[in-house]
Amino acid sequence: MQTHKETSDLTSLLFRRVLIRLLIITIGVAVLYALLVHQFVRTSNEEVTQHQRNDVRMVTEIASGSVQPVVEDYQAGRISDREALEQVIEIVNQMTYEDNYGANYVFLIGYDGMLYVQPFFPARAMTDQWNMQDENGKYLIRELIQVARNNPEGGFVRYLYRNPATHKVENKLSYAMSIPELDLVVGTGIYTQQAHLAYRRLTTAAYVAGFGAILLIMLPVGISLHALQQRNRDLETVLRDRERAEKALRISENRLSGVLKHMPLGVLQYEVREDDTILLRGSNPAASSILGHDLKEKKGLTMEEAFPGVENTYIPEKYRMIARQGGAFQEEISDPSNPDAPRVFRVFLFQTEPNHLSVLFRDITEQKRIERERANHRQLLQTVLDVYPHVTFAKDLEGRFRIVNKALQDYFGLPADKILGAREKDLLKDPEVVVELEEEDRLVIENHAAIFNREWEIRDPHGRLRSYLGSKIPIHLPDTDEVLALAVFVEITELKEAIHHRDEARLLYETVLNTAGDAILTADADGRILNTNQASEVMFQLDEGGLAGQNLTSLFAEQAAEAILAEWIRQLEAGETSIVAELNCSRKAEEVFPAEVSMTRWILNGKIHFTVIVRDITRRREAEETARLQQEQLIQADKMIALGTLVSGVAHEVNNPNNYIALNASLLEESWRSVLPILDQHLESEGDFSVGGLPYTEMRDRLFELIQAIGNGSKRIESIVFDLKNFARQGSPGEIENVRIDEVIRSAVALNQNLIAKSTRRFSVSYSEARPSVRGHRQRLEQVVINLLQNACQAIDCPDQKLHIRCTQEQRDGVRFVCVCVEDGGRGMGPEVQNRLFDPFFTTRRNDGGTGLGLAVSNSIMQEHGGRLEFDSVVGEGTQMRMLLPVVTTETTPTTGIQVILSGESS
Repeated sequence: MQTHKETSDLTSLLFRRVLIRLLIITIGVAVLYALLVHQFVRTSNEEVTQHQRNDVRMVTEIASGSVQPVVEDYQAGRISDREALEQVIEIVNQMTYEDNYGANYVFLIGYDGMLYVQPFFPARAMTDQWNMQDENGKYLIRELIQVARNNPEGGFVRYLYRNPATHKVENKLSYAMSIPELDLVVGTGIYTQQAHLAYRRLTTAAYVAGFGAILLIMLPVGISLHALQQRNRDLETVLRDRERAEKALRISENRLSGVLKHMPLGVLQYEVREDDTILLRGSNPAASSILGHDLKEKKGLTMEEAFPGVENTYIPEKYRMIARQGGAFQEEISDPSNPDAPRVFRVFLFQTEPNHLSVLFRDITEQKRIERERANHRQLLQTVLDVYPHVTFAKDLEGRFRIVNKALQDYFGLPADKILGAREKDLLKDPEVVVELEEEDRLVIENHAAIFNREWEIRDPHGRLRSYLGSKIPIHLPDTDEVLALAVFVEITELKEAIHHRDEARLLYETVLNTAGDAILTADADGRILNTNQASEVMFQLDEGGLAGQNLTSLFAEQAAEAILAEWIRQLEAGETSIVAELNCSRKAEEVFPAEVSMTRWILNGKIHFTVIVRDITRRREAEETARLQQEQLIQADKMIALGTLVSGVAHEVNNPNNYIALNASLLEESWRSVLPILDQHLESEGDFSVGGLPYTEMRDRLFELIQAIGNGSKRIESIVFDLKNFARQGSPGEIENVRIDEVIRSAVALNQNLIAKSTRRFSVSYSEARPSVRGHRQRLEQVVINLLQNACQAIDCPDQKLHIRCTQEQRDGVRFVCVCVEDGGRGMGPEVQNRLFDPFFTTRRNDGGTGLGLAVSNSIMQEHGGRLEFDSVVGEGTQMRMLLPVVTTETTPTTGIQVILSGESS
């Protein structure tokens, strides 16, 4: 039993040992398995991450390479910075592609934070994104710009950004490269969240599988087999996840191929093997289109097989160096496969990954041809300029010579290479002229303005003063924004000297001719005007030379002008020395004026010429007319004096019998009152009786009315006589007083009461409540009001038309005026009458006895009183005449110090 027990114990011990060893081995194998799986997952994860990094870097490098030709054009001066930026934006805008998350793009940022390209969010394009932050507050635009500027080959930036596909904040990896020539940053990015999640699940599955191996050792065989089967399923899941990840990478590669497919530049991809063989691994359609043959058929061939002719050039070695050592290279090369008709390409190549490189190229054959043509044109232009005999050159804004011709070289006595790049102040000896020339160039260039035929006096290098006629225009250089000032200077030194001598000879003649006050004209035998003097242009109101070519008859305003001129020519040909006559001439403005015309005949070189002198005698005629008018005014003044004397005498004669009437009317009334009691007693006793042919009872009261009417009539005669005496009284200029304008109006109305009653039934007068006074001569102011009333009455055609006088006060320019307005509803006045309303002796009633002096005298009286007459008139509606007189501010009646001037005298 003991032995059995020991054997049993030994068996148990051995079993336990075996079990322990088996457990240790199982655990060790499980741990080793887990480590191997973890290492496999980690390596795969790093491969995927590196592949993502390679993808974004390669897309960025392709984008950078695509814009390099534009950068080269800008550096070579073929395009401006603005044009270069527009072309780069256009190229980058086309670079959209698909990755494993969907649509993706290449962005373009300026050093200042301006986002130029964002095709999926157009609202952000061309906006300032300098302060854009990610979810952690990182300024991602600043980070991208800083990484790109600090690393010539570009760099990576990680940040949190919202994925438009999942609408979740995820990790994003971007690669940015700098384009320092244009202060730009180009790059692209990729979301890495999903790939990391897939590999995190793969790691978890690996750990679960490792720990499952331990359970397989501890469980029975059936359970172990079941666990093994479950582990196989987990491994299949892991493999499927890896397959999906690899598929996503293949999709990303396919999307990248789509970018290359639509890129306008040709793209070739090469691989350099260990044996130095260069194999063509791919190309885009643009490359086949540019080269003219399908490159798909040459995929996998060596460079020498794909492109015969490169084996004896430096190109293969250059490609090997770039593929192995990295960096970038660009140049212009000719197509070695077609030496008879070589094409020129601009090539840019760079390393995409070790032993791999990409080549971007474009055909610039046409561009080179244009450049050669431009060079030929420049040479032809220079040849033409050198043949041109006048000094010709072009300068830039800094004043440096950029184009010179042979004439300018001869002027300075220097070859072209000594003048080009120099400034005028380095070559000319006249600093003041140099400053003016440079200022003129600046105006031409900056204002894009042309200057023609400006005269200059410049000292040449030998100190001689020369005269030039210079013209300058702005010219734009092709393919640049630069503007030059192109100048042509024609020497006119000898010409000016000849003109100076000729001008001296003509100056005396023209001075004598043009200082004459009369119009002097020269005409040929047919009467056609050849030349005139300045007085002719002034007299006939024409521009200089305006009479040349016209016939002499065009100057005359006579119906028989041609007959008159023909008669004059006949008389001169018959031997008359000269013809002198007075006739009417006409100006340009169709104005006719009187003139004295004299005409003489002379012969030059066998040709007959006539000299005509025209003297404007308008002022002489006006003086004669003025003398005649003054004579008429004197006659009229005598008539007015006589009329005043007559009125005074008549008034005196009327006043005497009127006094008898007034006195006897009063006595007759008292007598009638005395006999009334006696007559009343007789009526009571004897009954009614006849008095003057009427019954006493009717005559008794009516006789009082008759006697009162006689008295009132006498008073009326007395008032009229008083107004006539005041109006006719000859006051001296010194009789200036404060005049109540309302009293003047009442007196004038009283004198014209019969005329007013005959003219209208609609007469009214309104006075100012302030009863203003003016400083002046009462009788003369009454004369003005009477003239206005009489004119208004004469303008009324029927009694229903109104006549109204109103007295008001007005404030004008700080001065208070009294305004007497006489308004009628008569026939009104047309423009032709209004224009001559205040002219002496102008009247429309000459046949009715009008003299035309009323308004002229009234206007003169108003001006003497410091006032004026105004009027408004409409034909068929009536006329307003307004007297404006300054109001007296204080009611004083001084006898000295009068400021109102009357009749040319002052008191």
